[in-house]
Amino acid sequence: MEYQYRPYPIVKLDDFLEETVYIHYPDRWVQVERRGIRITTQVTGTLGGFAFQTLLIQLTTALALMRLATTLVDMAAIHVLPRKLLYKGAKYQLTEDFSDLMAAKKRDAEEEKKRSNGANTDNEMHTISI
Repeated sequence: MEYQYRPYPIVKLDDFLEETVYIHYPDRWVQVERRGIRITTQVTGTLGGFAFQTLLIQLTTALALMRLATTLVDMAAIHVLPRKLLYKGAKYQLTEDFSDLMAAKKRDAEEEKKRSNGANTDNEMHTISI
């Protein structure tokens, strides 16, 4: 990054700022005339450019930090805080064991297939979808 200063005088005899200051609006006011040295600046150039790699790094870092924050809050709620049993019960709700249900569906499908094969005398195949 590089800076460059180039001061130059601006010749102007009546360089002042006139301003109305209200003491008690709208009845009392004072006209203020300010004089002095005026310094103006002009900024040009570029400070940076777009880099896709930097964008990806920033996004992945933000996502990882969000996930870390969620994990830390979950761990604190379940293991550290005074009402940890209440929080654990609300976070993890117990459900039925679905493996038994899936095994029963598979067994029913096999029995249905055997029954349909036994009743089928024309050697036609029937498909049962579940």
